[in-house]
Amino acid sequence: MGGWFHFPLLRTRQVTRPTVWGWLLIAVVVTAIALLGARHAYGLLAPNDPAPGARLLVVEGWLDPTDLDQAVIAFRAGHYERVVTTGGPIAGHRDERDRKCLRSGPRL
Repeated sequence: MGGWFHFPLLRTRQVTRPTVWGWLLIAVVVTAIALLGARHAYGLLAPNDPAPGARLLVVEGWLDPTDLDQAVIAFRAGHYERVVTTGGPIAGHRDERDRKCLRSGPRL
């Protein structure tokens, strides 16, 4: 490249990168963090902490029948007035009105 081509937005510099052992250490640490996170994610993602005096029970519509039966037991044991199911469209179905919450509703 001649001296006439000088672009001030680019420059050449030296970069420090990990060695093979450094990459191995990074992979082990990332894997350990991912495994620990996956192991303890249930407690974070599935809390069951009813508010005192709550009158509304919210149930995920994608739950399997056994879990929906547990929701019925919780509804009867608590002082709930209503049950609300959540859920979006079922993948692969042509009718967008066919939703998971509507499928689980009759079981509740």
